[in-house]
Amino acid sequence: NWLDFGCGMGHNAAVIREMVPAICITGADIGEGPLEALRRGWLDACVQAPIQELSPEFQEHFDVVTLHHVL
Repeated sequence: NWLDFGCGMGHNAAVIREMVPAICITGADIGEGPLEALRRGWLDACVQAPIQELSPEFQEHFDVVTLHHVL
Protein backbone atom coordinates (compact mmCIF):
# COMPACT_ATOMS: atom_id res chain seq x y z
CA ASN A 1 0.00 0.00 0.00
CA TRP A 2 1.39 3.36 -1.08
CA LEU A 3 0.33 6.83 0.12
CA ASP A 4 1.26 9.70 -2.18
CA PHE A 5 0.74 12.69 0.08
CA GLY A 6 0.46 16.01 -1.71
CA CYS A 7 -0.33 14.08 -4.87
CA GLY A 8 -1.72 17.04 -6.81
CA MET A 9 -3.08 15.81 -10.15
CA GLY A 10 -1.55 12.36 -9.57
CA HIS A 11 1.34 12.46 -12.01
CA ASN A 12 3.71 10.67 -9.60
CA ALA A 13 1.05 8.03 -9.02
CA ALA A 14 0.78 7.50 -12.77
CA VAL A 15 4.52 6.74 -12.93
CA ILE A 16 4.31 4.47 -9.89
CA ARG A 17 1.32 2.66 -11.43
CA GLU A 18 3.28 2.11 -14.65
CA MET A 19 6.27 0.64 -12.77
CA VAL A 20 4.25 -1.46 -10.29
CA PRO A 21 0.77 -2.12 -11.76
CA ALA A 22 -0.46 -4.30 -8.88
CA ILE A 23 0.22 -1.76 -6.11
CA CYS A 24 -2.63 -0.03 -4.27
CA ILE A 25 -2.10 3.75 -4.33
CA THR A 26 -3.95 6.29 -2.22
CA GLY A 27 -3.49 9.97 -3.01
CA ALA A 28 -3.99 12.75 -0.50
CA ASP A 29 -4.13 16.47 -1.20
CA ILE A 30 -6.21 19.48 -0.21
CA GLY A 31 -7.17 20.36 -3.78
CA GLU A 32 -9.31 18.73 -6.47
CA GLY A 33 -6.35 16.88 -8.02
CA PRO A 34 -6.86 13.53 -6.28
CA LEU A 35 -10.37 13.24 -7.71
CA GLU A 36 -9.02 13.68 -11.24
CA ALA A 37 -6.24 11.15 -10.62
CA LEU A 38 -8.83 8.70 -9.28
CA ARG A 39 -10.97 9.24 -12.38
CA ARG A 40 -7.95 8.55 -14.62
CA GLY A 41 -7.21 5.29 -12.80
CA TRP A 42 -3.91 6.47 -11.36
CA LEU A 43 -5.19 6.17 -7.78
CA ASP A 44 -7.20 3.44 -6.08
CA ALA A 45 -8.46 5.83 -3.40
CA CYS A 46 -8.15 9.49 -2.53
CA VAL A 47 -8.44 11.75 0.48
CA GLN A 48 -9.00 15.50 0.32
CA ALA A 49 -7.63 16.73 3.64
CA PRO A 50 -4.57 18.38 5.16
CA ILE A 51 -2.15 16.01 6.89
CA GLN A 52 -3.28 16.97 10.40
CA GLU A 53 -6.81 15.80 9.55
CA LEU A 54 -5.88 12.35 8.25
CA SER A 55 -7.48 9.51 10.13
CA PRO A 56 -5.40 7.70 12.77
CA GLU A 57 -6.09 4.45 10.88
CA PHE A 58 -3.59 5.68 8.27
CA GLN A 59 -0.73 5.40 10.76
CA GLU A 60 -0.06 1.73 10.11
CA HIS A 61 -1.86 1.21 6.81
CA PHE A 62 0.86 2.15 4.31
CA ASP A 63 4.13 0.44 3.43
CA VAL A 64 5.44 3.44 1.46
CA VAL A 65 4.70 7.16 1.85
CA THR A 66 5.92 9.78 -0.60
CA LEU A 67 5.78 13.55 -0.17
CA HIS A 68 7.07 15.11 -3.39
CA HIS A 69 6.84 18.89 -3.69
CA VAL A 70 5.23 19.27 -0.25
CA LEU A 71 6.24 22.29 1.79
